[in-house]
Amino acid sequence: PVMSLFNATSNFNRNDAPALRFSDDDEKRLKRREKNRVAAQRSRKRQTQRADELHEVYECLEQENSLLRKEVQLLIEEQQRLTDALKAHEPLCRLELWYDLNIKPYVSFPRVRPHVNTSSLVFTLIKLIT
Repeated sequence: PVMSLFNATSNFNRNDAPALRFSDDDEKRLKRREKNRVAAQRSRKRQTQRADELHEVYECLEQENSLLRKEVQLLIEEQQRLTDALKAHEPLCRLELWYDLNIKPYVSFPRVRPHVNTSSLVFTLIKLIT
């Protein structure tokens, strides 16, 4: 029975047997599927490359952020050292200079203003500055 089916179909030309060949619509559909498959592969590849690039950028930003955090910590420590040094030095400074220059001291001083000749002091300071 299989052989008779083979013999029966072999007598037909392929163009005469619509069931044995692809129609134009089928060929178009297959080409469209193949084209879509290739486009999807390209899209997945681009997406993977973009993800890899973003990961590299992320790693660089993490490193930069870490360095900046360390720098901030060092600056905070330096600020604390300078503040401590200023507080330690402040009692040694002459109070008259603060009041005569109308500068608010870092820490509060007594409200009593010392008696000084302000004009000569300011004149001396101006000479030193210029």
